[in-house]
Formats: sequence, C-alpha cells, structure tokens
Amino acid sequence: MAGDWIKMRPSLLTSPKVNLIARMIESTSDIGKTVSLLRDVTRNENVTQPVTDAVTRSVMESVTVTSLLKLWGIANDHTSDGIFYNADFSYIDNIVGITGFGRALETVGWAEFDPENMTVTLPNFNEYNTSGEKRSLSAKSSAERQREYRERKKQEKIRAESVTESVNNGDVTRDVTALRNSNRREEKNREDIKDNPQTPLTGGEVLSEEKPKRKRLPRTTLKTFVQACKDAGEKPISDYGPMLRYVEDTGLPTEFVQLAWEVFKGEFLPGGPNESRLQADWRKHFLNYVRKGYLRLWFAKPSGPDGAVEYVLTTQGLQAQAAMLKREAA
Repeated sequence: MAGDWIKMRPSLLTSPKVNLIARMIESTSDIGKTVSLLRDVTRNENVTQPVTDAVTRSVMESVTVTSLLKLWGIANDHTSDGIFYNADFSYIDNIVGITGFGRALETVGWAEFDPENMTVTLPNFNEYNTSGEKRSLSAKSSAERQREYRERKKQEKIRAESVTESVNNGDVTRDVTALRNSNRREEKNREDIKDNPQTPLTGGEVLSEEKPKRKRLPRTTLKTFVQACKDAGEKPISDYGPMLRYVEDTGLPTEFVQLAWEVFKGEFLPGGPNESRLQADWRKHFLNYVRKGYLRLWFAKPSGPDGAVEYVLTTQGLQAQAAMLKREAA
C-alpha cells in the first residue's frame, strides 16, 4: 500500500510558486472546464471564461495543488527519473487539462523542456518520490520478508556457535595473530605504492587506468553569449559552419534564417519568456530550432519534378517579418 503514495507537504498550498502558477493559469479561457463550480446548470454545459470572473484565488491555488499531485502521480508511475520522453509542454497540459500549465511550471523551475531531445524533466523528482519502476523492483512479499528474516537468524546462530567453538579450542590467539599479519601486509603494500609511483612515459605522461574526462563547456544565457561574440569580434550565427552547410543543402533562404534568429532572440534575451535559460552551445541550439521548425515560421512545398522545394512563410512567419521590418524602420 505504501507504494501507492507520493510525498505531499502541508505547506505546498501556501508556496509562493503555487501562487504564481495559479495566477498564470487563472486567465486561460478553458480553465472553467477544470473547475466544477463553473458550470451552466441550466444548460448543463461547461463555461469557457477566465476563472478570475467566477472564483477566488484560493480556489485556483487548490486547483493548482490538485493538478500538481495528478502530474507527480503520473510521473511516479510512468517514469524512472521524472523525465517524460517524446513530450513537450502540451503533453503536460493534456495530463492536467489546463492550457499553459507546463509553461507555468517552467517559470517557477518545476519543469524543463529540452527541444533537442524532446523531453520534459521534473527537476529533483527522485529526491521526493520513488518511481513506479524502482518500487516494483524493491517491493517484497510477506513470504520473502519472512524467509529473509529466518535466514538472518540462522546466520547469526551459526556465527555465535563458531565463536564459541573457537574460544573453547584455544583458536583466539591464532586468529588474532593472523589478522595482525594481514594488516601488516596491507600497510606494506600501501607503502610500496607510495614509494614507487608509476613510471613516466617518454612525454612525461603517467600511465593511468582512468579515462580522460571530457571538458564540459560552461552554460550561459543568450545575452552573455551574444556579448562574448561582440567582444571577440565574431558573428553569433552568420559565420557558423553547420548553419551555412544546412542552408546550402536545403536551399533555405538566408533571410528566413535571419528572421528566425530575431524571433529566437526575442524568446531568450532579457524580456523574453525564457531569458534565464542556460545553454553550453547557443549556435547548436539555434540550428536545432531551425532544423526542427520549432518556431513555425515557414513551410516547404514541392516546386518541381526534380525534388526541389520552395519555402513559404506561415501566418506566424509573416507576422514576425512585419514586426522585424517595423523595428528596423523605427
């Protein structure tokens, strides 16, 4: 039965993070479908209106806690480490039935979306919960626990009888002497290792069984990355080799790449929804956005029998282009 529970602290309802999530989701138009108070009893239909028009903030905090427990419970049963694979924030929204819930979790640091690997991670999940997979591996039946208990008692009895027999036969002195000699050999081995270090190679290197650790690049914000490029006299994107090869191979217009870069900066620079996001390689991260079409700025359509394609801006792309041109003209 204990395996069916997850940890819930009494102070969760008064957490500032819960309050912020409640404020972020209370203005969504479909929140009324989640709160049972928001029903038109005469027509027996759900009301689709912002929750601020109908219920109090305390109700929304209760809805938030309920949604969190529902999400954590599903993660507890269906993930091994609090990571949902092949998922984005819309998957989290579908679980709890509230649009924008995943983004709200990201804002308070309770969820992270990795577009490169298409995963949603609940940070430090195993610190507070035990996944269903681990519970099933560690769960023991009553018969197994009884058998282990009997085996422990049996081993304790055997050890006790062995000690008694050794004392009666006068083996104590011999055992202590053997133990002392064993300890001396271990100390001598340690001294030999200390006095005779590994022989250096020709280049001054020392043989080692350990593999060299790969150097991890520091994770920075996009603002820091852009400033570092300016200080080094580099261009953030236009000189990036993999991007140039991708544009050449696909025929994607360079002006579309520039448009994507402007939208990308709007999301990750100060003032954007993900301004605090950290990345070790922002160029690679942006290329991944372009390749997988996360920004939804264009689509490709066939333009000839030879397999050529034509890239056309979407409505979202046209709007982004108009905004960019307006900023440039200002």
